Amino acid sequence: MSRTQRRFNKLRLLLLLLLFIFIAVCLWSTRELVHMKQSIESGWFDTPTKYYTAPLEFRKGQIISTKEVLELLRKAGLKERGLDQSLGEKQYTLIPFFECDKRLHPRKINSDTRSCIVLQSRSKQTSILEFDTRKILEINKIQDEKSFATNSLLTYPILFAQWSSDGKPALRTKVSLSQIPRYCIDGVLAIEDDRFLNHQGVSIKGILRAALVNFKSGKMSQGGSTLTQQLIKNKYLTAEKSLQRKAKEAIMAVMIELLLDKDEILEAYLNYIYWGQRGPYTVYGIEEAAKHYFNKSVNQLGLAECTLLAGAIKGPGIYGPHKPKNSKPRQLKVLNRMRELKLIDTNEFDTALDTYVKVYNNSNDRLLAPYYINAVQTWLKTEIKDEEKRKGLKIYTELDFFAQKALEEKFDQFLNEKIAGERRANGFEGSYILANNNTNSIIALSSGKSNSLNYNSALFAKRHIGSLAKPFVYLNAFLENDESDEMVLTPTTPLNNSSVTYKYEGQVWEPKNYDKKDSKNEYPLYLALSKSKNIPTIGLLKMTGHKSLHERLLEYKFEAPIPMVPSIALGGF
Repeated sequence: MSRTQRRFNKLRLLLLLLLFIFIAVCLWSTRELVHMKQSIESGWFDTPTKYYTAPLEFRKGQIISTKEVLELLRKAGLKERGLDQSLGEKQYTLIPFFECDKRLHPRKINSDTRSCIVLQSRSKQTSILEFDTRKILEINKIQDEKSFATNSLLTYPILFAQWSSDGKPALRTKVSLSQIPRYCIDGVLAIEDDRFLNHQGVSIKGILRAALVNFKSGKMSQGGSTLTQQLIKNKYLTAEKSLQRKAKEAIMAVMIELLLDKDEILEAYLNYIYWGQRGPYTVYGIEEAAKHYFNKSVNQLGLAECTLLAGAIKGPGIYGPHKPKNSKPRQLKVLNRMRELKLIDTNEFDTALDTYVKVYNNSNDRLLAPYYINAVQTWLKTEIKDEEKRKGLKIYTELDFFAQKALEEKFDQFLNEKIAGERRANGFEGSYILANNNTNSIIALSSGKSNSLNYNSALFAKRHIGSLAKPFVYLNAFLENDESDEMVLTPTTPLNNSSVTYKYEGQVWEPKNYDKKDSKNEYPLYLALSKSKNIPTIGLLKMTGHKSLHERLLEYKFEAPIPMVPSIALGGF
């Protein structure tokens, strides 16, 4: 074979390889384009499922400070009004003690009152809570200009948890571009991608500028990614630093610019990106970032706050507003860039730098009721089979905020102080369930340390039912009594309490009462039940037979296998 022929074969092989690569890239691009189109049509992100408590109930004598109540009212969506402003629905006013008597007239305020909260409910009924330094002293309702004392006040539910579809606690609330202040939009574009409106997903100028800066500094100090590329990386790719990932990112950025206009991309970016960590919750999007750092909605932010948020995007854990040593120089960089681009003037620049920004302290935030939420999620899966239909729900539970909080505090104390040594090493924890019999609801639940979620023993653990079986023994006896001409039972029928030995399938069993010194020979039926006596209950079972009780327990949804042995009367299954 001649040298020319060999060169031709190599060239043909190279062309075939390039053709194969081109076809592979086209196929991959088509697949990704379809995938992106589908995800955009179904929404950029899954709205977290939101869990609400039962309506908050404040009680006379409750140990709680004015500050704590105000925080709960804000979480319940009530708006604060000034002293001289009239109250509307879901609004409240904090007033000093010397103004309380004017609101309560003709009643007199408590002598220990230090402040009052006046609030208005859906029914336009005005209520007044009187506080000393640490508790609610009085609760009054105003109706037809008359004041009525009451022991409790039912207000509104609060949002106590948000969980994403991947089963993790997350905070994300979508807002439209029109709800975001111009300063916030300009600040983000100035520091992250000042040519956003001019490029088509990839900025060659930005890449070259970043490469030059990195070459001069000798390290990767600047990235050339556009805002569109950042969105693609966060939504579809990983943070892996490789040429393959960067190539994918660039191609997909160009594709998404074909599918969406600039406003849509910017809105998706501002709602999607990571903005920090609030206790156990991951904070996504500018609305939740505003609440997280400043306890405000994004539409309430000024230039100083907006530039602090814009500066935090690079690394919320390092440059977040709660880190003033790093966030202030970063804010200055954002403001300088905005001034260079003529997005703000010198007066706005100076004002923003001089503005004191109060950063909201949420260091004590924690995950509330993880085991309760797990129980609700388990129930949801049985009720709503379609996973898509379970996303983004608002779930109003029967959770009593105060009961759950108190339960978790006491349970944590119990686990920390009382359970030690071998039992703790073996994983001993426990379960608590609090129920409200008036509403037939579970109001609090825990199965371990708060702020964590392990095995939910309150929901899934199997345990002996013990003396809970006894009422069924008595119920079964009365039902059998109705169907029998031979047996006559009344609440005063005497039941034998003498010690007895049972022989069953080659085994010997001699039951005892809990009080081993009990010397009575018999108990009337009602007293044997109320005192939960073992020996009389087993004697009653002997009268009715194991089989009928076994069938009755299955009828009442106790799960098989239930053994037909004498100990069935004491819940030994």
